[in-house]
Amino acid sequence: LGVFQVPWTRIVDAIERIAQSHHVFAERLESDVEHPLRLYQQRRDYQNMHNISSNLTAMARDLEGAQDKSDKLNRKGAKASSQKVDEASAKLESAAQQWESQAPFIFESLQAVDETRVNHLRDVLTQYQTHETDQAQRVQEIAAQTLAVVLEINTEK
Repeated sequence: LGVFQVPWTRIVDAIERIAQSHHVFAERLESDVEHPLRLYQQRRDYQNMHNISSNLTAMARDLEGAQDKSDKLNRKGAKASSQKVDEASAKLESAAQQWESQAPFIFESLQAVDETRVNHLRDVLTQYQTHETDQAQRVQEIAAQTLAVVLEINTEK
C-alpha cells in the first residue's frame, strides 16, 4: 500500500472505533431510554389511572342520568307524581354533591399522574438526546483524526 499504509490502517481503526461507539450508544439507549419507557406502565399510579378514570365516568353518568330524569319529570309539570319528583330531586342533589366533592380530587389525581408521565417522557427524551449528541461527537472526533492522517499523505517520497 506504500504511502497509503498508515492512512489505511487509521481508516480501519476508525471503522472499528465507530462500530464500538455505535455499540455503546445502543446499550445506553436500551438501558437509559427503552427500559424506563417500558417499565413506566408498571407504576402503581399509572395502573390506578384507569380505575380513577372509570370512577369519574361513573359519577358523570350518574349525574347526567339524575339530571335527565329530573328534567323529564319537571317538564311533565303537574302531571308528574310529587313523590317521583322529590325522589328525582334528591337523587340529583346527591349525585351533584358527590360530583362536587369527589370530581376535583379525581381531576387533581389524573393531572398529577399526567404531569408525572410527561416529566418522565421529557427526562427520557433528554437522556436520548444526550446520548445522541455524545455519539455524534465521538464519530466526529474519529472522522477528524482520520481526515488529518489522510491529509498528511505525501506522494513526493
